[in-house]
Amino acid sequence: MPIQVFTMLRSSCSRWTDPGVHDGPKYAQCTPDTWSSFAGKFFQDYCNRCHGFTQQTVSQDPNVGPEIQGRYMPPSSPKPSTADVSRILTWIQCGEP
Repeated sequence: MPIQVFTMLRSSCSRWTDPGVHDGPKYAQCTPDTWSSFAGKFFQDYCNRCHGFTQQTVSQDPNVGPEIQGRYMPPSSPKPSTADVSRILTWIQCGEP
């Protein structure tokens, strides 16, 4: 069920955030983050030691956001900071520019 809700929100509202995970307001503004400026390094540092994410594969995988948001991934250290998790979820929710 949570994945379906996330997928629905991801496709219908590009500014949704979960206040249980983020420190910011429920409807956060999209940031200027892009794959080149932030997301690519995030996935390289925290995900690609096991996965082979590219910008395209992140866009095609509806489980990426919920796995990061639930703090299931990465399963071991190093783990991203709460601020970086918030940034990457905002990037995903804003259409992965």
